Amino acid sequence: MRKRTDRFLMIFRGRFIFPVMKVTSYLRRGTRISPKDLEEGDNISITFTGLVQETSPAGIQEVLKVQLLDDDFEG
Repeated sequence: MRKRTDRFLMIFRGRFIFPVMKVTSYLRRGTRISPKDLEEGDNISITFTGLVQETSPAGIQEVLKVQLLDDDFEG
């Protein structure tokens, strides 16, 4: 998962929880998908703003984009 700010890009790997929102775009290989196409355990990239809650799993509140990845990295 990546976080881009005005100054830097942060990359996280791990378990996260985030809300499904109407303003969030969901993509796979550049094509729009439905949030229903995602399954627990999928490898995804998340573009977001705001803070990450330091819980387990970590919480993200303001998700802008979710991309379903084709890699099989286990973090």
